[in-house]
Amino acid sequence: MPRVLIAETQPSIQLALRRVLARAGFEAHTVSTLSEFRDCLDQAPWDAILVAEELQQEAIAAGIGLGDRVVQLRSGGEAAPSVHSVDKRRDLERLPALLDTMMRAPAATVAPTSDIVISPVAERPANGRATCRSEAWKQVEERLAIYAQHDLPLLIQGESGTGKEVVARALHEEGPRKGHPFVAIHCGAIPAELLESELFGHAKGSFTGAHRDKPGRFETAGEGTLLLDEIGEMSGALQAKLLRALETREFHRVGGSKPVALRARVLASTHRDLEAMLRDGSFRRDLLHRLRVGHLELPALKDRPEDLQPLCELFLAACRDELRPALRGLDAAAWDRIRRHSWPGNVRELFNVLRRATVLAANGVIGAAQLEAIGEIDRLAESREESWLSATRREIRRREARGERRETVFERLREELAGLENPADEAG
Repeated sequence: MPRVLIAETQPSIQLALRRVLARAGFEAHTVSTLSEFRDCLDQAPWDAILVAEELQQEAIAAGIGLGDRVVQLRSGGEAAPSVHSVDKRRDLERLPALLDTMMRAPAATVAPTSDIVISPVAERPANGRATCRSEAWKQVEERLAIYAQHDLPLLIQGESGTGKEVVARALHEEGPRKGHPFVAIHCGAIPAELLESELFGHAKGSFTGAHRDKPGRFETAGEGTLLLDEIGEMSGALQAKLLRALETREFHRVGGSKPVALRARVLASTHRDLEAMLRDGSFRRDLLHRLRVGHLELPALKDRPEDLQPLCELFLAACRDELRPALRGLDAAAWDRIRRHSWPGNVRELFNVLRRATVLAANGVIGAAQLEAIGEIDRLAESREESWLSATRREIRRREARGERRETVFERLREELAGLENPADEAG
């Protein structure tokens, strides 16, 4: 007879569960507290576990492993994805069929708690940020605290995925404009001919289809904060209008004649090298000076390996709360794989890899096998490297066919690569 452990605090629900399971041929044992639950889990193996939502959360926080044959007993609402659950007041009758299906599936091996080397934080911090340890990120936090209390424009730079929008939101939430709107717009995601209207709005009749006045993002941000994400993608003409708005603290809608006051704080972010764009004329020097009154440079994840653990702990907590309440953490093999990866996609890549691994971790523990996304990223990087090598070989053959000596070709390629790595030398 299949044995089922029921962890439920309400006696009436316990009684209803025992009756439903007894009729279906299951042997049921009930407990009401976390300590009783822990004792029963240690005493004998169970074919399945039914656990009230609140007791499940307490067990996770206490580091108690529940295995993969778990059904959550919830009080209304929707279950998180990938979680077996029933509403304990409405659909207990479907429990026997659910348990039968679970028991026919092969059981996953449950790693002992001692094998878990990185666990999610019990409760995510109110500000949503990890307590990072690297000196590079501590400097970012120190400057962020200063800049949050001022109202000046600010430029945030860093590679894609380093958390530029997260930092921009922190500047807003920790400053005097908290409570007002935070509005972000990606300057590269909107066609250039539409971006002006999106930012500044338009007047009725200013172009075909403009049937009414429409405020832009500068107006909808109000007394809040406007983030111009990837400002390096903005056209020269629009850069000039933005500069004018920042200097005069007012602007005109497209086709409008009345000035509109600019009340929002303006932040900008980019992963591009704006200094290089100054040299080739694609970005205005006066606009850069206006935006860079405050400046934050976010370090790449590969340059702050000591932050991997607190970031993993925070992201695992988010994955637990959103995807799998029984998530217990990373084992040693997974942690070693994470530490050895170069993280070209930075913090964003780390979060997405852990989300995917969480869905695949049927027993609540992420091992190296669940980190298949890292393998895919590495294979893609290798194929890109091979493509670059193939292109280099083609270029060598092309120059040799033009009559250049191989030694000269190599020397010129070295000089060109050095110029790409040190653009200032080339400009000087």
